[in-house]
Amino acid sequence: MLVEVELKRKGGCGLLSTTMHMRAVLVFLLIVSYWAPASAVAKTKESWFRDSPLSVEAVTDLNSHLRDQTLVIQLADPTSYELEPLAHLKSGGTRSLVIGRWPSEDLLPALTRLTRLGWRLTVLEGTYPTEWDLDRMNILLPRSLQFAVTAYAGPEIFALLGRLDSKIQVTVAFATLGFPRFMDRDALRAAPLSVRFRFIQNYWPGYIHMDVLNMLPQEKDLWIRDLLPDAEALGYLRGIERLSWLRFNTQSPAGTTEIWNQLPGISVEWQNQGPIPTAEECQSFARSAPTNRRKLTLDTDFELSPTERRLLDSLDIDVLLLRTLQ
Repeated sequence: MLVEVELKRKGGCGLLSTTMHMRAVLVFLLIVSYWAPASAVAKTKESWFRDSPLSVEAVTDLNSHLRDQTLVIQLADPTSYELEPLAHLKSGGTRSLVIGRWPSEDLLPALTRLTRLGWRLTVLEGTYPTEWDLDRMNILLPRSLQFAVTAYAGPEIFALLGRLDSKIQVTVAFATLGFPRFMDRDALRAAPLSVRFRFIQNYWPGYIHMDVLNMLPQEKDLWIRDLLPDAEALGYLRGIERLSWLRFNTQSPAGTTEIWNQLPGISVEWQNQGPIPTAEECQSFARSAPTNRRKLTLDTDFELSPTERRLLDSLDIDVLLLRTLQ
């Protein structure tokens, strides 16, 4: 298994600074990108998050500690001057840049240097890209592009995504007020088949939602926050076609062991906030599907005890520890 540690700061950029809903999107977008197949040997892998620019001195200091850690830099409205030092960071683990707006023409030289070094790009402006934004993405050619939106759009907007170079892995995260309705179907279907949709909600899809989602030919992910599925929700969940990934949160893990074996055989991430779940709960979750289909994310500010560390190291699944960087 693989135990990761993410160090993150409170706060946000762009729309994330205004609502808890969009702040949650940031954590979702970043963490889901780093799900690698579980390792056969237990080890701790760190993921560092910084939400302010790096000076040349800070880069030098950070390089003395960087090895294979995942590194996430969040800059709400970066300048070329702020982006330039990032190119001097040591290579190793995944590197991701999170920005609060679609980049302007003057940022292309600095951003191109980063994307040529393998940096991934996440845009959290909350709006759809224009033709000019897409053309700039084709110049940058990031390995992956993720962007969050707060509403559904018309078919002409989704069809525009076809302008993107096929080498760019594109994900649209919908932090909207609800799942798509029948009236949204044709617009979403206009997006290229290679585009992945992520739907982030605080309720489970019902029959009508399942029906509409099954009309979409694209791959789909779901993140359901703060609510466990009941028997009815599990039935509809298993009926969703082309569903690749599921994530849900809990704050009180007691009683969750019964649902693990009823979940579909897709990639499932369980995020628990607060105390570490019991050994029975962790082991039951880990055994509910093949190793590479389960991930346990623990959002806790408590230091792990030796017993808890041994428990997590014994699981044959990926484990991610979220830490707040003070």
